[in-house]
Amino acid sequence: MNATVYDNPVTVVPGKLVYDGMSTVLSSSEPLSNVNIAEIEPGVCKYNFTFDVDENGTTLSWAMNDEYEIALNSIKEVLSDPI
Repeated sequence: MNATVYDNPVTVVPGKLVYDGMSTVLSSSEPLSNVNIAEIEPGVCKYNFTFDVDENGTTLSWAMNDEYEIALNSIKEVLSDPI
C-alpha cells in the first residue's frame, strides 16, 4: 500500500492503512446465511449475507477494534442485551 504525501513535490511512499491489523466482527441474533466475504481492493472488504427477521426483533451488530477479543466481546455484549 502506498501513502501520498501532499508536498512540493508530491511524494509517494510505502505506508499502512489506518485499519491495518484491525479486526472486524459481524454477528446477528439470528443465524447469518449465504455469507460471502471478498476483498475488493487492498484493505476494502465487501460482504453480503441474509438473515431472518420477525416480530420479536432481530439484532445485527458490527464492531471493529485493534484487538479481536475486544471486538468479539463488544458483539457478545450487544447480542446479550440489545436494548
